[in-house]
Amino acid sequence: MDKAQWKRFGEAARTFLLRKWSGEVLVFLFFVVLSAVFWFVQTLDSSYDMKVQIPLQVTDIPPEVVITTDSPKLLKVTLHDKGYNLIRYYFTLRGRELAINFAHYDKGRSYGRVVVPAADLHSQITPWIDGTTTIGSIHPDTIDFYFTRGIRKRVPVRLAGVVDADNHHFLAEYHFEPDSVTVWGGHDILDTLTAVYTDPVQWPDLHETTTQQVALTDIWDMKTEPDYVSLTATVDTYVEKSISVSVAGINFPAGKTLKTFPAEISIHFHIGAQSYHSMVPDSFVVGVTYQELQQLPAGSGTFEPKLRYAPQAAKNVRLSPASVEFLIEDIEVDE
Repeated sequence: MDKAQWKRFGEAARTFLLRKWSGEVLVFLFFVVLSAVFWFVQTLDSSYDMKVQIPLQVTDIPPEVVITTDSPKLLKVTLHDKGYNLIRYYFTLRGRELAINFAHYDKGRSYGRVVVPAADLHSQITPWIDGTTTIGSIHPDTIDFYFTRGIRKRVPVRLAGVVDADNHHFLAEYHFEPDSVTVWGGHDILDTLTAVYTDPVQWPDLHETTTQQVALTDIWDMKTEPDYVSLTATVDTYVEKSISVSVAGINFPAGKTLKTFPAEISIHFHIGAQSYHSMVPDSFVVGVTYQELQQLPAGSGTFEPKLRYAPQAAKNVRLSPASVEFLIEDIEVDE
């Protein structure tokens, strides 16, 4: 406001205060405020309970020590005293932090449990409060955690649960990143630990490639780094493919060779679309051994070729024709 506006405001206030009834209002308000002050003072002189939260911190941890279990981050303390003291604690205790000195409890062990009893917690809080103040309760009343001095083991990650594709697709593969993690703890458990499992995963009907962060199952008094991994499930669509291959003669003696009619047979199979072009004739082995041909009935001129090898990605493999005619020919052998 400018000077003229301030001047008009002052004149209006002076006029209001000079009125007779305005003075009565001011007297009334004075006694209301005075009553409130007396009530507030009397209230603060009564005793109450107040809960405060004090942060906890483990200090003086040597660099080679790893805390393997979580310890409470807050201590909930109930204080009993006059109201004016409790109001003061509300502000003064907010900046306090209760420190647990690791060196006082580890006793030089390579692995173990640290237990901080309630008496130790009381002894640290007592200097912060007056003699008239009593500690009603502390929660938790005992602080404990496990630690290890560099004892660790690298173990693989394993899936717990179901990962599969729906009826129109197939699961090509799944993998973790990273595929192994470091576990910190005591020798008694690490010596028998062979893997760390994920929390249960339920992906029974995937229709596309999926990647998601999954947590690892907690192991009591152990620490896992990292405690989660990335799970990728690769989903593909089946397509049909056919290729022609020769029938191989296996374990034929020197000077003998196999000739089949037809010279090649067809292999029909289902393969993931992503692997379609990776399937070539050399990916399969179809053949018959010399011993199997010798065991055929006399005069038999046909046999059923057998699939000796097929890539794992090829599914529902079929041979056509199912049988072929053959001859065993003599060939010259260089001496």
